[in-house]
Amino acid sequence: MTHADTKPDYDALVIGGGITGIYQVYLLDMAGMSVLGVEAAEDVGGTWYWNRYPGCRLDTESYAYGYFALNGIIPDWKWSENFAGQPEMLRYVNAAADAMGVRRHYRFNSKVSAAHFQDVGGLWKVTLSMRSKLEDGDAYVAWTFSSIHRPPKPKPAPRTPSTPTPPPPDLPAWKARLKNI
Repeated sequence: MTHADTKPDYDALVIGGGITGIYQVYLLDMAGMSVLGVEAAEDVGGTWYWNRYPGCRLDTESYAYGYFALNGIIPDWKWSENFAGQPEMLRYVNAAADAMGVRRHYRFNSKVSAAHFQDVGGLWKVTLSMRSKLEDGDAYVAWTFSSIHRPPKPKPAPRTPSTPTPPPPDLPAWKARLKNI
């Protein structure tokens, strides 16, 4: 069997189990894609899992993190203060992960240790290192899979007679703006 004949193990790989990572896994799953999430920690939470120092809290108002509530995932969530502390943020991420059912897609205690694109077949060969709990301590094992093909092109949004076709972007104007930054 050649690399061109290799079938991917997953359609997508999401690295990280923080707020954005769990939402990406959820959206890919809802789109019908097979997805693997990889997280170094023992559970979801990202920054809010790792940072547990006294006084750790948001530096942005809590409502800015409210997209799980706005998208109907946890619509009844109420923040206890304008700048939520770490424990509340971690509860929020956990509630969202539970509501979206994303943990089943994750390999926790795992890190991507290598990723190589295979030109033939257009797949990524990804190696994970995983921490396993053993009686005499932790051990790291490697797991390699051929996965993650080039993502499909999104389908264009349906047009109706009342939906005007957007004008093409003015690329020279954007390039000029970027030069001035």
